[in-house]
Amino acid sequence: MDYANQRYFDDPASRVAAMGGDVRYSPHPRKSEFVAPDGKVIFRLTNGGISKPVKTVLPAWSLIVRIGRGPLPQEVAAGAWWMLWNDYKKIEKFADANGYSVPVAIRLLCCVLLDWNEMSLILQARLKIPLLAFSGPSAPAMERNPNLKTSEYLDAAKAKELGVRQLYIPGMTDPDLRHDALLIGGYGHLPPEQSRNGYVIRPYS
Repeated sequence: MDYANQRYFDDPASRVAAMGGDVRYSPHPRKSEFVAPDGKVIFRLTNGGISKPVKTVLPAWSLIVRIGRGPLPQEVAAGAWWMLWNDYKKIEKFADANGYSVPVAIRLLCCVLLDWNEMSLILQARLKIPLLAFSGPSAPAMERNPNLKTSEYLDAAKAKELGVRQLYIPGMTDPDLRHDALLIGGYGHLPPEQSRNGYVIRPYS
């Protein structure tokens, strides 16, 4: 069976992106692939993303959640990173138990560095049709911060302990696919400082 986002999922670049292969180390961007003289990829740097992504079929009517930079829900929906509703509820529970805002809890459990996402709008959507996704627990993320003379580091251990999984749904940047696949439900605007208040830069050495 072919899925509406099959061609995006089958693109090898999608798996690389799901594994955090689109690496940006501040302040000096570096390419994620190390290539031999014959053109063969020797290895890839990864930063964040999903640890050991698994092919997953998301059935029609699945409830998924995404948090991103607003102001419009249609803009936030145009991204590949989502989570299933039950994983979002695990994050909510973790936030309540530890006195975090939900955006900070997402930052900690999904390893989302400060520069990557302002987290000013959260939305939920239903899938109108089945889609393919990569799923799995978060992978560690790190970024050098010369202004603080340290590095921001998120190790993902707590996410694995709680069983929180992320989704990378290839093709969501395609407006035609979103039109056919997504039914946007509730959404809410969040003050950007909510994703930073109480968040501590963790040194990495």
